[in-house]
Amino acid sequence: MKAIDVMEQYRDGNRDFRGLKLSQTDLSGVDWRDAKLDQSDLRGTTFIQANLAGVSLRASNLSMANLSEANLRDTDLRGSFLRDAILEGADLNEADLSGSSLDGADLRGSDLALADLSNASLCDADLSGANLSGSILNGADLIGVNLHHAHLEGACYDKDTRFDPAFNPNAAGLNRAN
Repeated sequence: MKAIDVMEQYRDGNRDFRGLKLSQTDLSGVDWRDAKLDQSDLRGTTFIQANLAGVSLRASNLSMANLSEANLRDTDLRGSFLRDAILEGADLNEADLSGSSLDGADLRGSDLALADLSNASLCDADLSGANLSGSILNGADLIGVNLHHAHLEGACYDKDTRFDPAFNPNAAGLNRAN
């Protein structure tokens, strides 16, 4: 299916695009609110300033996708692949990223407040200047993550959360779950 066909179907009221294959496509600025895109192949797709609020992208492949300044508020990204994706300045407030792979992702200045990152892998991701206040980091792998100037107040972690040895989560304002 081509991007133009998908957009026409969306305008006609269709919201179910599970299993969609649209890799390497430019969908910048497109409004996808409330669409179901579970298990879709969107590798390398450009979603700059797109509205993906409330979209279900469970187990989708967004590796190397560009989601800069996209609205991903309350989006379901459980178990998705976002390796080396660009999410600079994206709004991921209250998004569910549990079990997702964000290794090497660029999340500079993104808003991840109240996001669920439990059991997510963020190895070597850049979270400098990101807002992670109130986020859930239980079981997350944060080895090699750049947290320079990140806002971590009230974020929650547990005994299974992995940090670089030199990082002190308590001094950074994180709360340990029992």
